[in-house]
Amino acid sequence: MTDKEMMNRFLFGGRVTYQGNHYHILEVNHLKNTYTLELQHTSERITDIKASECEPYD
Repeated sequence: MTDKEMMNRFLFGGRVTYQGNHYHILEVNHLKNTYTLELQHTSERITDIKASECEPYD
């Protein structure tokens, strides 16, 4: 995915796929250009994920 696609999903809602799991985008780090993701249906969070590492989930 591109940074623009990730930002749209962050602002307007939407999930992404990262390493075969579905995540919600919680935060954006503009300095590092990375994202914090939360695993769907849990509170597990991962940080510093680049947009290019994710795929859209519709």
